Amino acid sequence: SYGEPSVVRAVVMATLVLLARMLGRRVDLNHIIALTALLILLAAPTQLFDVGFQLSFVTAWGLIFAVPRLMRPFHAHRTRWWYRFLLFPFVVALTAQIVSAPIIAFYFKQVPAFSVIANLLIVPLVSLAVIMEMVLLLAHLIWPLLGLWVGSLLNPLLMLIVHLLGIFGGDRVPMFTVTEWFSRTMLLVVVLTFYLLLFVAILAMTSRRARRVFVFLSLGVANVSLVLMLMLFGPPALHILSRSVPGGVAVLVHTEGKTAGDLVLTGLARKDYSLDERVLTPLLTDHGVRKLDRLIVSAADYGAIDDLLRLAERFHVGQLLIADRLRSSFTDVFRMSSAESALTAPRFYGGRVNAADRDGWYLDSAGIRLYAQGLYLLVRQTPVQETGLARKPANWLVVGRPWR
Repeated sequence: SYGEPSVVRAVVMATLVLLARMLGRRVDLNHIIALTALLILLAAPTQLFDVGFQLSFVTAWGLIFAVPRLMRPFHAHRTRWWYRFLLFPFVVALTAQIVSAPIIAFYFKQVPAFSVIANLLIVPLVSLAVIMEMVLLLAHLIWPLLGLWVGSLLNPLLMLIVHLLGIFGGDRVPMFTVTEWFSRTMLLVVVLTFYLLLFVAILAMTSRRARRVFVFLSLGVANVSLVLMLMLFGPPALHILSRSVPGGVAVLVHTEGKTAGDLVLTGLARKDYSLDERVLTPLLTDHGVRKLDRLIVSAADYGAIDDLLRLAERFHVGQLLIADRLRSSFTDVFRMSSAESALTAPRFYGGRVNAADRDGWYLDSAGIRLYAQGLYLLVRQTPVQETGLARKPANWLVVGRPWR
């Protein structure tokens, strides 16, 4: 058996059943499988974490526990041919699939779609092949030529089994795949909850008290599942984080699950160390931000502007918004920086509008402008045709809300 858990389990269970018969004791398969698991784990405790061990015992105990209860309503028809050759094999195959599917999904993240049909076709053929192999051995002992004749009959059957295995076990077989939204811990909770509900549901077939428990459990699981679905598949949450920085406050605005965000600085004081590397970059990377859509600066020391420009380069800032009073400072620092690093000079769009005009983002023949309480928009290497904003005949097009 090469130590296969299913084979070891079957051998130990068969041995215990034979011992119970020899001693004249009543055989309870629930006790037999529990004692089998205990003996195997005493000999090799690490088997508990083996996938084959878990699948073998869970499937076997599921058949022992569920099949008699599922077949009880059809007990009066147990001698009928459709019961013996259609209904009973189908219930066994379906039960084995349902009981083993959660463990398969937990470890392999997918479950075969046609395993029940495969079991109905292949298991009877394998059983027939085992019987014919025993006949082959006996025939060979009696007369080798007779063994060859039996083998010629067995060979097409084995070829058919291999062909069916290729159909139902190939790479093109449809699979139910577990979504990546489920973490391993969450999937374990789902598996344990499924087994609990399945256990109570089977008991509910013969117990009125179990039916009440099943109803309450089902309602509880349904409510928890609804909450989890809303958490997983609902709209992503908007996070607003505030941190103190030298000379002011940094506010990071980003959507959960995305690597882009907006950074607002109410002030930034000059320091002897690099503010972008020591303060601002860790703030962004610690929260998963790799790109800044907007960098908004309402106040900053002249000596800290160079840090902001390096931050803009590092995080590929799409739009840099600066206060009116910082316009000349940013222009001077950028000119010096571009002379040293050969950066392309920025294009400034600014100006005042009347109070009656709406604040917001506008697109006109001159380019993109932002009017929002004295803030200016600095566009770097962003021609109008690359902004992705559709032109309209109107003179002004509002495409966003202002920062206030």
